[in-house]
Amino acid sequence: MVFGFSGAFLNSFVSGEVIRVALNDESSKTVGLFVSWTAFVAAIVSLIFGKYTHDYGKGPVMIFGNFMFLGVALPFILFPDLKSWTWYSLLLVYACQGIGRATFESTMKAVFADMFPYEKEGAFANIILQDGLSGSIGYLLTFQLVCSDLGPYCVEYRNGTLHDVLSFEILVCVTAVAAVVGYIRASQLYWKERTGTEANALKDYRVGSIRAYRQSRSSIVNNSS
Repeated sequence: MVFGFSGAFLNSFVSGEVIRVALNDESSKTVGLFVSWTAFVAAIVSLIFGKYTHDYGKGPVMIFGNFMFLGVALPFILFPDLKSWTWYSLLLVYACQGIGRATFESTMKAVFADMFPYEKEGAFANIILQDGLSGSIGYLLTFQLVCSDLGPYCVEYRNGTLHDVLSFEILVCVTAVAAVVGYIRASQLYWKERTGTEANALKDYRVGSIRAYRQSRSSIVNNSS
C-alpha cells in the first residue's frame, strides 16, 4: 500500500505545491521533467535489481526498495520549509520514488508469484486492489487533511486552502516501515511452511521406498519358494 500512498503524496503535494514554491514555477512547467526522471530511474534500477536478485535473492531488494519510500516523505518532515528545496534535492526525492516503483513493479510481483504459486491470479488481484485502494485514499486525504493555522506543516495550496501535510507524510513513512516488517514476517512463514512441506515429502518418499523394497523382497522370496 505504500506505493499508492507515496504516489498520491508525490503527485498532489510535491508536484503540485513544493515545485511551485521551491523553484518559483507557478505554471508547473518543470513537473513533467521530474515525473519523467522517476520513470527513468525506475527503468534503470529495474535492470540492476534483476541482476542482483538473480545472484543474491529478492529479500534485500524488497527491504531496500520499500525503505526508499521513506525518502519520499521523511525529508519533508525533517525540512518542512518548502523554499529551502532545490533542483538536486527534489531530484533525489523523485529518484527514491523511482527506486520504490522499480521494487513494486518487478521484484514484489516476483515475490508474490513465488509465495503463491497455486494462487497467482488471486495474489496479483490483491496487489491491484491494495494499490488502487491506497492511491484512492491518498488522493482523498489530499483534500480532507485541512488545518487552520499557517505553519511549517500547515501549507497553503495555490487555491488558498490550508492543508495538513504532516499527517500525510507520517502515513507514508509508517506504511513504508510496515511494508518491510510485513515482508520479513511473510518470508518467515513462507520458508517455515516450505521447509515443513519438503520435510514431509522427503519422509513420504523414504517410507514409500522402504515399503517398495520390502514388497519386492517378499515377492522374490515367494517366487523362490
